[in-house]
Amino acid sequence: MKSQVLTLADVGEWGSGGTPLASRGEYYGGEIPWLIIEDLNDGIVESSRKTITALGLENSAAKIVPQGTILMAMYGSIGKLGVAGMPCATNQAIAYCKCDTSQIDRQYLFFWLFHERNRFVYAGRGGTQQNISQEFLKDYPIRLPSLADQRRIAARLEQADRLRRTRRYALELADAFLPAAFLEMFGDPANNPKGWPLLPFGDVCTISDRMVDPREDVFADLPQVSSEDIESISGYLGPLLSARQKGVISVNFLVDPNDILFSKIRPKLRKVAYPGQKVLCSADIYPIAVDASKCTLPYMLFYLRSGWFSGIVEKLAEARSNIPKINRDELSKQYIPVPPLSLQRRFADLVREHERLRAMQREALRQAEHLFQALLHDAFADGAA
Repeated sequence: MKSQVLTLADVGEWGSGGTPLASRGEYYGGEIPWLIIEDLNDGIVESSRKTITALGLENSAAKIVPQGTILMAMYGSIGKLGVAGMPCATNQAIAYCKCDTSQIDRQYLFFWLFHERNRFVYAGRGGTQQNISQEFLKDYPIRLPSLADQRRIAARLEQADRLRRTRRYALELADAFLPAAFLEMFGDPANNPKGWPLLPFGDVCTISDRMVDPREDVFADLPQVSSEDIESISGYLGPLLSARQKGVISVNFLVDPNDILFSKIRPKLRKVAYPGQKVLCSADIYPIAVDASKCTLPYMLFYLRSGWFSGIVEKLAEARSNIPKINRDELSKQYIPVPPLSLQRRFADLVREHERLRAMQREALRQAEHLFQALLHDAFADGAA
């Protein structure tokens, strides 16, 4: 496949945006979408967290880029991508490229930048926040095949990308099902519309106090869970490393297979998990045992994950002057609505079936991600494009 080596400056106009003065209220809340790095989603960006006014645009380095412009983070989350789904402005942390379509296919460039992301991250400079410069990007070499070959490569990658996005969306929909089923069956915990009896947390749950030394041989090879291992809201736990593999030296809780893990640090993140096996967990997590004569484990798990309960403990945690966290006494003083066990067991049946299907969906997503990465490698690795 014949190709030529150019720089990114050769294939498009590169630039970045700016930030209107934060103290000037009249610069914000207008009709112009103003993107920050958190808005980038490695796909088409169709909304922004913030908007600015024409006056804000005029009095800053921000500038409007047209729909279809490729966007890339230069700070912090280096290499995070987006494609403007509407005319918009950006801040200075985002580089934009208006492609020269006589030389490069826009979709081809998007996927090539995706492939090069790790190299951009590695090249990052800076102390508190890694960054790359526009000059670095403009001088960066790119090997270009013919436009026809670019379009062929981009079309193949687009199919694989669409598949993985579809799988991811299906998983997101699945994750929304059980919280909705919980509300339908038990009502909103905020007002307990079905009038379930309220019991003190301490009557329904017990917070473990069994601390062990993870360096001891009897514990060192158990999986170890930290807050970082728990996915927010869904509570998903990925593959876990042992305490020995992590090099954990501080005391940990010993967790029974039927314990729930509740992260006491920044509870607004709603990190509540069920490992289903004997594990160790760091001291920033409470292992919680549920009294099976009063509550099923799935009911308590989803109650603790609920936005309502999170809101309560978040207020208590935020009252602390340093790191937001909830202590044992505060947690034990909360009241739990307790529906009939027969209804809780029906919900538990739903949870089991849902988890079976969700495991299948996660595997389908893993395969789609693997396919996409393999095609990226084939297209761009070692100058293959």
